[in-house]
Amino acid sequence: MSGLTKKAQAKKKKAKLRSPEDDMTPTQKEKSRTKFLSRFFTAMFVVPGLFGALITIYNFVSPAYTTIEVDNSIQLKAIFFGGFPWLITCAPYKGQPLNPIFDGLSSSAEYSSSNYKLGTIDCDKPMPNGKSVIDRFKLNKQKKYTRNGLTFTVANGGKPKVIPGYMMQNKKAKNHAEQTKQLNTYVVKQVQVKYGNVVNGAQLTKQCLSKPRSALVLTEGDASIATKSLVQKLAIRYRTLWFCVADRSKFAFSLEKKYPELAAPMNEGEGRLVLFRKKKKAPSDSDSDTKNTKKKGRKGSNDILMARPFSGLLTGPPDVDSFIVKTMDKNNGMLLMKALRKKPTLRYRGKGRSQKKKDKTKKKKTKKPAKKRKKKKSDAKKKPKEAEAQPPKEETPEEKAQRVEREIARRRRMDEQAQAHYAQAADDEEDEDEEEEDSPDEDEDVEEVYVDEEEEEEEDTIDLDAAEEGEL
Repeated sequence: MSGLTKKAQAKKKKAKLRSPEDDMTPTQKEKSRTKFLSRFFTAMFVVPGLFGALITIYNFVSPAYTTIEVDNSIQLKAIFFGGFPWLITCAPYKGQPLNPIFDGLSSSAEYSSSNYKLGTIDCDKPMPNGKSVIDRFKLNKQKKYTRNGLTFTVANGGKPKVIPGYMMQNKKAKNHAEQTKQLNTYVVKQVQVKYGNVVNGAQLTKQCLSKPRSALVLTEGDASIATKSLVQKLAIRYRTLWFCVADRSKFAFSLEKKYPELAAPMNEGEGRLVLFRKKKKAPSDSDSDTKNTKKKGRKGSNDILMARPFSGLLTGPPDVDSFIVKTMDKNNGMLLMKALRKKPTLRYRGKGRSQKKKDKTKKKKTKKPAKKRKKKKSDAKKKPKEAEAQPPKEETPEEKAQRVEREIARRRRMDEQAQAHYAQAADDEEDEDEEEEDSPDEDEDVEEVYVDEEEEEEEDTIDLDAAEEGEL
């Protein structure tokens, strides 16, 4: 003990007095490690739970619809010309609540924001161009227009379409589940992408070329399942493009000579793509065109049709999406396209190529039996000629007298039947005249009802004109 210092002696005494449980106490490193792990697990599990709870509370408190600012031109162009479907209602006047059917649609189980979005807008306040929404898109000229609870859809780059007023009327003060379900089904059908087959130039112009942006898919025969699904995906992804499909084997496309890639061979069911855009003419060009058209007595158009074909198949390579994005670009897309002097047309070729091949194979299989049949027919024709060459048999006097009696009896029966039929027909005509005199107004009532039904059908129809891009 004498050789140790005082500090060493104190440590030695503490070591003797320490119990075995003291050896289990954590060190400083272990303490810091446990603190780090506890903080890590709280950050991994507790914080996301709190964040999700805050989101649910925000969604419950805040409205599910977007308030569209009339002064924001960027937001207005994105909504009205962006292509994604919207259901928009006019904002209520001060002190009045929002339409309960529209408000209940956001919380209903049938509604999905992936199908369309909800929004409110001040329909009376002027936009940056000085016009209100009603005046800019001529909503008051549509047949279903009602200012009370005015609601309309905007989708696929087209003009807004007014929702029928009876769908937005508050019929049941407590329960709106049936009305919201009916409204949702109507809107989903209204905003869905529509495309189809074209069979002539008139349909091609109406469904595609008359739109600001359009796409034509030329298929070899009937489109395959892969081609159909790809066209549907592209139509949903690029909603401002109006897609049309034409069978290249049945209909000749007028631009096949100008663009040889469209006439390149492909397997049955595959397709090729060509895009169209409208470009406004310069003032000088439009003036000269209007003068020429006035002389001919036709209306002049201020648009030039531009076209660009896709080099590969629709399924690729190269990538179709990058081709569409580059061609539809506002700044540089027109530079990649070529102007057309005439509108493209479709002409019926006759039977499809695949059908012609099937007909040829059928003819080859049926050649031999056709020859055999012809020989049999020729033999059958020769036999009657040989029979005609034989002299006719002479008739005896008794046979001749019997034949004359039979002929006289036959004529008497025919005269009796004709007289009976004539009397019956005269009686039927008299009965019909009496019935017509008893009910003279039946036909007029039927015609009036038929006219009313036609008028109701016209009111229910919706115009599907494309929306022209313009300033807001």
